[in-house]
Formats: sequence, structure tokens, C-alpha cells
Amino acid sequence: MPDANERLIKEAAEKIILYHSTWFDFRELQAYLRVSYEWLSARVRDHDIPFYRLPKLKKGGIRFNRAQIDRWFAKTEVETRQHFVNHLRSEGLLS
Repeated sequence: MPDANERLIKEAAEKIILYHSTWFDFRELQAYLRVSYEWLSARVRDHDIPFYRLPKLKKGGIRFNRAQIDRWFAKTEVETRQHFVNHLRSEGLLS
């Protein structure tokens, strides 16, 4: 059984690899975005998030391009913020 230092080194190495990856699998994207399995599954099911399905792989054949995910996330954040501002304006709480 690995000792605590070995475990910490392994976890640190996995994080370094994760944050320098160009492509993510499902589990890696969950960790990168810090979201639940259910949340990410819903985004994929509804095609709300950019992804690629690899036809040769039956299970786990979905991959996500990091650059596309970063752009999608930034765009989603701006749209959400603008929606909130528009809501406040429609309620007369913001001019």
C-alpha cells in the first residue's frame, strides 16, 4: 500500500497532466470543470456542450477538446450574466 507521500505525488502528477491535456475523456472533464456526473451527462445528452463521439469505442467513446470547452464555458458565463442583467432590468431593479 503506497504511503501518504507517494499518494500525494501521484495525485499531483495526475493534476499536472489533466491541466495540460488537449483532450479530455468524461471523467477528466468532470474533474477539470468540477461538476457532477449528472450535470455533465445532461449537457452531453442535450448537446449543450461540444463533444466528439468516437464510433469505434462502445463505452466511454466521448471526448472533449479543451480549447472548445474553454470557449464554450466563457461564452456560457457571459450569456448567463447577460440573462441575469436583462431579468433585473425587466423587473425594474436595474436601469
